[in-house]
Amino acid sequence: MENIIKNVKCKIIRQIYASNNFRTFGCILTDNKDEDKIVLNKYGNFTISGDLPFLNEGEEYTLDLKETTHPRFGVQYTVDKVADYEMMNDLDHMPVEQSKEILTKFTTEKQADTLLSVYPNFISMIINGKANEIDLSKLKNIKEYRMNCYIREINTRFKYYYILANNKQYKLTIKDCQELDNLYGTVEHVDENIQKYPYKVFMDNLHRSFPTVDKMLMEIRPELKETNDRIEHLALHILNLNEEDNNTYMDANTMAMYCAEIDKDCIKHIKDICINSPLIWYDDESKRIAKAETYIAESNIANFILDKIKNNKELDLPWEKYKKIKDGELTEEQSELLHQFCKKSIVMLTGRGGCVDCETEFFTGTGWKKISEYNKGDKVLQYNWKTGITELVTPINYIKEPCNEMIHFETKYGLNQTLTPDHICYYLQRYKDKSAKELTYICKDKFTSLENIIDINNTFTKGFTGKFVTTFKLNPNLKGIDLTDDEIKIMCAVICDGSFYNNMKDSPEADSFMRCRFHIKKERKKEALRNLFNKSKIWWREKESAAEGYTDFYINAPRKEKEFTKYWYGCNQHQLQIICDNILQWDGNVADTAKGTSTRRRFSTTIKATADFIQYAFSACGYRANIFERDRRGTTKKAKIKVGEKEYTRKSIDYDVQITVRPYSSITKDYRPDRKNTEFVHVKPTDGYKYCFEVPTGVLVLRRNNCIFVTGNCGKTSAVLALLSMLDEANISYTLLSPTGRAAQRLSEQTNRHASTIHKRCLTGEIDSDVIIVDEVSICGLDHFSMILKACTNPKARIILIGDNHQLPSISLGNVLNDLINSKLIPQVELTKVFRYGQGGLSAVASDIYDKKLYTTQLNPDKLVNTLGANKDYILIKANGTPEQIVDIYVEKFNKGIKPIDIAVITPWNVKELGTYNLNNMIQSAINPAKANERSVTKQYGKVTITFRKGDIVMNTKNNYSVPTYEGYKEMLDEGNNDTTLITKTIAVFNGDIGKVLEIDQFNNIIIQFNEEMVVFDYTLAQNLVLGYCGTIHKYQGSQCPHIILLTETCHEKSYNNNLLYTGISRASKEVTHIADIGLVNRCIPIDGNENRQTQLKDLLLDGYKKISEGYNSVTDSTDVSDTEDEEDYEDEDDSLDLDFDDWD
Repeated sequence: MENIIKNVKCKIIRQIYASNNFRTFGCILTDNKDEDKIVLNKYGNFTISGDLPFLNEGEEYTLDLKETTHPRFGVQYTVDKVADYEMMNDLDHMPVEQSKEILTKFTTEKQADTLLSVYPNFISMIINGKANEIDLSKLKNIKEYRMNCYIREINTRFKYYYILANNKQYKLTIKDCQELDNLYGTVEHVDENIQKYPYKVFMDNLHRSFPTVDKMLMEIRPELKETNDRIEHLALHILNLNEEDNNTYMDANTMAMYCAEIDKDCIKHIKDICINSPLIWYDDESKRIAKAETYIAESNIANFILDKIKNNKELDLPWEKYKKIKDGELTEEQSELLHQFCKKSIVMLTGRGGCVDCETEFFTGTGWKKISEYNKGDKVLQYNWKTGITELVTPINYIKEPCNEMIHFETKYGLNQTLTPDHICYYLQRYKDKSAKELTYICKDKFTSLENIIDINNTFTKGFTGKFVTTFKLNPNLKGIDLTDDEIKIMCAVICDGSFYNNMKDSPEADSFMRCRFHIKKERKKEALRNLFNKSKIWWREKESAAEGYTDFYINAPRKEKEFTKYWYGCNQHQLQIICDNILQWDGNVADTAKGTSTRRRFSTTIKATADFIQYAFSACGYRANIFERDRRGTTKKAKIKVGEKEYTRKSIDYDVQITVRPYSSITKDYRPDRKNTEFVHVKPTDGYKYCFEVPTGVLVLRRNNCIFVTGNCGKTSAVLALLSMLDEANISYTLLSPTGRAAQRLSEQTNRHASTIHKRCLTGEIDSDVIIVDEVSICGLDHFSMILKACTNPKARIILIGDNHQLPSISLGNVLNDLINSKLIPQVELTKVFRYGQGGLSAVASDIYDKKLYTTQLNPDKLVNTLGANKDYILIKANGTPEQIVDIYVEKFNKGIKPIDIAVITPWNVKELGTYNLNNMIQSAINPAKANERSVTKQYGKVTITFRKGDIVMNTKNNYSVPTYEGYKEMLDEGNNDTTLITKTIAVFNGDIGKVLEIDQFNNIIIQFNEEMVVFDYTLAQNLVLGYCGTIHKYQGSQCPHIILLTETCHEKSYNNNLLYTGISRASKEVTHIADIGLVNRCIPIDGNENRQTQLKDLLLDGYKKISEGYNSVTDSTDVSDTEDEEDYEDEDDSLDLDFDDWD
């Protein structure tokens, strides 16, 4: 029998160690009589340990102790009993003096007297769950806050102690006790439920997993093996595993199979449980099984949508009026959203679209730039197809997507485009004007896909007769540059034929600094200069040159430059016309065509920037202008000198701007043998991507291979903006929602209106708006829609769902968007005209995965390292299954100078050796190890310890809309305060945002750089941080990083499918290093994570629609689908009901 040392009186002086419930304390004796019982250390104290979360530093206790010997620390004591709590056995008859002794441990004697004078059984009332019977108005100077403190202290010290003491074998924590107390109210009820329904208590109430609970209970209570409580929760565990794959139901045989894998003895009971459990839904006809709450969620969504269909009412709004938008007009497809909104109570707007290749350029306002090199903040030139006027705008969207095939076509003059087949081209079509008395033609603006253009061209004898637009007009409100008309004319001459002295030593303020010389031989040019200078009334001087036949002219030029710089793009329409009227007489020529039917103009230069500007000027003035390059480098030419000839080698590229008054270009189809027809050639994009912008007018000006063209760009945002304008003017209220913080922020920026996350908006109040608009529906799950349904209080609310069914499916439960589309019950406005943003291996791989092609046939499975693409941006390394391999590859990139913020390891899991927690800690130790005397912040994340240090990459895991800015924090520190909760300057930081720790200050606040913002995370906010060197693929959905290290190892097999692999590969913007098992990659490419989802929403919608047609009111006809109350027990019913389970021995 163990030796118990009873009634040792002591005081806790410090806490030495804490982990969950376990504590180790240093104590001193408070009664000299106990000195003979206890062995003290050299400091005069002793150590106690045990599950003691309810003991507090600085307080005195009476303990029963057991003596133990620690191999390192010597004699210690474990606590067998806390006598202070044991005296609580007879609560109702506890003397007032004893109650007062307990209360004065955490309040004043005066307040204890106040409490006990009114409520002598105060402690008993709290522990027995009767705190609501206490009337605060009877207690002087004790308000609600102080009373809550008393309740918390008594519960923690005494009530929770009893729950822990009575249930030691179940390894409860104080937090568990608090949750159980909140649920059951008294110690007796907690004990009773743990005894009768342990699986329900530990799984449903305390959210422990079935394997953990089952292992514990089978060891201490094996008699539970075939109870309803265990088997019901076994079935729920299997359904939970099924839902982890985002399925909403499973068939009966699959349930039986999984049950047999866990415990064969339960097979004989599992079918009755599935039939009778109120937590499980079962359909006898289909043999489908689901969690009741999941079935209810899908049924409620189906009923909600069917109600909109059944009770549909049209709105009488002048929707056609809103087809006209700023600087343009909606296309027919976009306008259909307005039309369908007025006709139907629920509408879907979906879209995916055509694009251009990486060689296509956009105009920034100061020159041309490849679309693949777009940077945030760049402007693009949008085109108003009604007026031909252009305007520089910030694009609504810039999208870049993998692409494996495009179509290229070009003509001799004017056209050079590489587009996807679904790209929408803008063109003019000529028609006979039937209302005119004489033969006249009118042109109509048209939009159609490139695919349709090719079909028309192949079908009809004359081919496609539409005319592509290649010119535009400037905004008439442009101010222009600060030169007079004469000065612009002079600068045309200066740039073409003038020269400045390179060795000019005068300062820019001196007159001679701007001195320009013209060395002219042609009499035509000499006379032109004299007329120009005289008309301009400027100082000029003429001098015969020493070179025979040449005359030198001198002026002070308006600007000292020999090319058309960015400055010149500031010209207005009038100024550009002056340039077009004057430039060709200096470095150009004008001649009739061979047939004499038109005039061709040409401007020549060796400076590309000048050629670009001249092309822009003529295009803006209504001329079609294309640049042709002639590389003359290395060729020889003979030139006459005073005596004989001299041969020299050319060193330049000539740029000829070919100009014609015909503003349109067309496709050629002519069967005469001497004519070359336009060919449409299927090509692979150079870098494996397709690009585009979305602009308000839906049309923009682009250029490819020095040929300018105006092309279509119709998107969802423009249609939504038109819809919102209509709602605003009709005084119809609306709410904008999105499933993620970043998506809501983007929606808000695009519409210039407030948008919220579904979670934040639905949990902060009811939604009584007339219209609810939900963006990014493709990533919404049942949980998102269920929240919207619960929050929506307006039964007449109209619903607009916006999404792209070609995107990756939701990472949440269900397959809502695809089920809605496939039901074909909801009007769908699909915008086929939407642009979305050596060859690249990375993009080709992503494209092949998207198309379910086995790109791995190009790889050598015996090689340790394989690369694809001319730029080797896809690297596959054979996995060896160790985390050290991954860390070594990360460190190798880091040592090459790649910043950690530009590297991300992504994996399907958080846990285990190849999960994010372990890899983050290992990478941190490798590249940012702890330093002496360095500040750090440590947090416990389950069983994982995470430490944050200066320089670490971190990820935020929870949307937070009011994170203090560093600016606000500094202002508060200057005022002598460091309480971050009082900072008013805040910003939103979203789930999945990646940042870098810049500093940890003396208050242990973490200063982090998220994008362009510096914010401050105190200890509370830091609980939402994890290290960000490694993240899950799901966390990175919607984000990109230059260098991705993707893990696809054999241990991940059950987690992977095509969608997950595609997401992982396409997160890289520059390079992906794929640590993978090639066999696993091959196996997961054909597995569609969307199509393989087993969901019921589509079936519920179709069945419900059929029943509505037959006169029923809902999906479940006469049966009311509502939340089911948990039952304490139930009896088996009707054994004749036969689930189609296989027999398992």
